[in-house]
Amino acid sequence: MTELIRENSISGFQGPESREAKLALLAAVQDSDGTFDAPTRDKNDSQNQQTPKEVVCDQTVISGQKPANPEDLDPDCRDLPNLLPEQPFDPIAAKPIVVSEKDFDNLGADVAKALRDGGVERFSVQVGRGSDHLGVDLKKPLDITPDPPSQNVRKIEIAERLDVDVHREKDGSVYMDNIRGLSAIVNVLGAWQNVPITRVVLTPTADGRTRITVTGQVGLFSQTQSSVKDGDVLKKADALMDKIDEIKKRGKP
Repeated sequence: MTELIRENSISGFQGPESREAKLALLAAVQDSDGTFDAPTRDKNDSQNQQTPKEVVCDQTVISGQKPANPEDLDPDCRDLPNLLPEQPFDPIAAKPIVVSEKDFDNLGADVAKALRDGGVERFSVQVGRGSDHLGVDLKKPLDITPDPPSQNVRKIEIAERLDVDVHREKDGSVYMDNIRGLSAIVNVLGAWQNVPITRVVLTPTADGRTRITVTGQVGLFSQTQSSVKDGDVLKKADALMDKIDEIKKRGKP
């Protein structure tokens, strides 16, 4: 789990509709909890003239919607998938299946090592109709420094308890919704502040990479950024989903 989150290091968030409205909203809620930086694409800003190492979509993504005219999209956003709306967790089983540290070896050597290295004490899987609920208990909170380093994100924080509703689509996309216990320390107009992360969507691209779409809570507003990265982040997510499926079928670890 922690390795998956580590791959999801972000470089800032964007939105909403116009740059002027975005900055005005951020200024208005700067003193509230959970706000973050929304850098503009000012052509006169020498910093923004640098070529980014990853493709970053500088536009709010609305679930299931795209502008009718592709020219209205930020150029880096034109291959975005139509993200599905969140699926509320509807439990089938009354009780979750709990996997304690003593049971980790039953999941395979690689998975057991990853869980122990991440400081996982136990995790649980509760089966649902659309999404399954995953709860992770850590021995202590984790602070993860983005790798490669980011100018806008100081670190990712995982609380001792992490909760997420998760499901996998037929196209291989992995949706992690209603996340609780995950946040980022992000530069907000020159000040570092905490941003709760509520949604992460991993989508395979045509060239074999992974598009990572992250939603954070900016004061009273939810804003989304998307980026394309190399690496095996989707493979790790698939491995996690495979283990969840195995646990669901057996009814035990």
